[in-house]
Amino acid sequence: MGIATNEKSVQPWPVADPSPGVTQLWRFDGFAKLMSSLSAAPSWGFPMPAACASRPRCQREQLRFICLVVAVLTGAVAQFGCGNEALDNGFTPSRTRTILPEQYIWIGSPSPDSSSPRFFRNTFVLNSLPTQATLYFLGPFNFDIFVNGMNVSHVQQGRPTIIHDQPVVVLDVTEYLRTGINTAAIQASAGGLLAIKILPEPQGIDGRGLLLSDASWRGTTVPTTGWEQPQFDDSLWSAVQAFGSIESDIHHFQGYFDLGMYQWPGYEGLSGILDHTPLSASAVLAIAPNGAAFSDPLVLTSASDDQNFRVTLSSDTQRSPSLMLDFGKEVAGRLEVARDPSRVAGGRGSD
Repeated sequence: MGIATNEKSVQPWPVADPSPGVTQLWRFDGFAKLMSSLSAAPSWGFPMPAACASRPRCQREQLRFICLVVAVLTGAVAQFGCGNEALDNGFTPSRTRTILPEQYIWIGSPSPDSSSPRFFRNTFVLNSLPTQATLYFLGPFNFDIFVNGMNVSHVQQGRPTIIHDQPVVVLDVTEYLRTGINTAAIQASAGGLLAIKILPEPQGIDGRGLLLSDASWRGTTVPTTGWEQPQFDDSLWSAVQAFGSIESDIHHFQGYFDLGMYQWPGYEGLSGILDHTPLSASAVLAIAPNGAAFSDPLVLTSASDDQNFRVTLSSDTQRSPSLMLDFGKEVAGRLEVARDPSRVAGGRGSD
């Protein structure tokens, strides 16, 4: 039986009587266990072609492929340390993204249906009122959200609309906030976790949260009258269970669970250990203004940060404007287009 160890290097693992074109199997850093049948059945392993054996880059790509396959099979990417080294193809990983601070929380056991609701409360202080405030909520299939005693959202869905997808709502709650102490209260059922945050920004814009779901929330399964009101004393309620960042568990990125989360500012739906590499466009291939006006699109192919690209929508714009960018290479991964809100030209109809 062959068991890979936690050695700090990549070493060949000889295979008895390899098949034609196969020189050796490979094991790699951080690989704690491997199925014992790998060495006994070479055809189950990951062969490295003989033509690849003398090419360091090819070896590294083969190794990365093994990392990917094993990670998919085991769901334990973080244990393998795959892909953090500089690549030979011009991509140099620049950073590991910090995952969002808001957490999934719950109280007690999962709620099977509307007959078993759970109740949550928290407070936050505002020294001044924001110009605009947006609430984001992912919850089970039934919930009511209260801000300072006012019911701002009621959902009675009961079950997924597709498979495993969780309801997500986005609300403008500016009018419900006040200076001083503010209270958020939630009744939720038919599920086993929720997440919430309120940002002092328009919808879709990230920022520092006024309120986040975390271990500071309190909850109960047996409320009393007035539980949703600001003056209610929740000191006898229990601390909630906090399950870590909404981006900390890769299982929440699967099976439509986070289908609605891409309207949640800052959410990527990616493991925090994945590399992020800046990538510049090399050409603009097609432009379809559809009634809008684009400033110089070639700015998008410039490495300089001194120029801005602007899209101005007209009142008669019927279809979304679009353009096609060529990045000059094939990329395995997701493309993330980000903007710096501090550099956006203000005013309605521009971005």
